[in-house]
Amino acid sequence: MKLPNILVIGKSGSGKSTSLRNLDRTTTWILDLENKILPFPDGNFKHYYNIPSDYRDANNCGKILKDFRELMYAAANSPECSAVMIESFAKWDESLFEYQKSIRTGWDVWTEHNKYILENLNIYKFWNVPVVWLGLDDVIEIEGLDPQRPIRRTCLNVFGKQWEGRVEKEFEMVLFTHQTVVQGKPKYHFKTNNIGECSAKTPMGMFDEVLIDNDLEMVLARMVEYYGT
Repeated sequence: MKLPNILVIGKSGSGKSTSLRNLDRTTTWILDLENKILPFPDGNFKHYYNIPSDYRDANNCGKILKDFRELMYAAANSPECSAVMIESFAKWDESLFEYQKSIRTGWDVWTEHNKYILENLNIYKFWNVPVVWLGLDDVIEIEGLDPQRPIRRTCLNVFGKQWEGRVEKEFEMVLFTHQTVVQGKPKYHFKTNNIGECSAKTPMGMFDEVLIDNDLEMVLARMVEYYGT
């Protein structure tokens, strides 16, 4: 059975990358467009791919998108892949936007940018391995019952207006990072559901608690258990 893809959203330093710490070092594929060191010891993943980026170079942006897609297909066809982690949606989207600006003009930039996002999200929905995107958050205003008092909602940061607050609808699971302080030390969580303040969501009954440990290995194991695969 196909497992859901996951979107993890949060501020920089809120535990997104740290949530990778317990993943299987042999079968997890990590595609890193951020070009940064993993924030935990023993980060020696067999399939860790750093995709060098220079966003001032339009040709490089096209190469980033090409390399990224080739690695995604390699992961999908590999018997040694249990899940794909993408660090991050923000860098991928930035490459996409800069590339479209280099080859198009006017509204065509946004038209093709928006089409490319939908195309890619749809492709990865039907793979046999779960794909996990890590992304930055953003606060948007949406119209409420009182037009004079818009509702503020936290969602994925994305270029342009068409996908603002809408990328999440393409995922069955959306986790938001959440921090608390326990005995003077920070504790990092995932928020599994929401009451309107953000777009967190998980399947009914998958998690008993709204806040869970920010551990993607645990999340994936629970997902397999929930769907009985």
